Amino acid sequence: MQATHRKCSFIFPALIVEGDLCVGINTAGKAPAVSSALRKFLTSKIPAGIHDLIDRVHCIRQSEPMGKPRQEKIVQICRDFFKL
Repeated sequence: MQATHRKCSFIFPALIVEGDLCVGINTAGKAPAVSSALRKFLTSKIPAGIHDLIDRVHCIRQSEPMGKPRQEKIVQICRDFFKL
């Protein structure tokens, strides 16, 4: 195990995985407890309906042509969802 650790060039982040949503958090190995606590905090803040938002944006990306109008539409949908 120790030899494997020395060969590793990255620190595996604390992960939030819920369906298609995946969020990684890390502190570059400096404070794993902070990553873990932040994961727990952020997990509790994920809004209901996030999976519907992901599906809606995916449908738009699949059905509308690439370009600025599509991107602006997606950005506005996300801003509305998160009340930004």
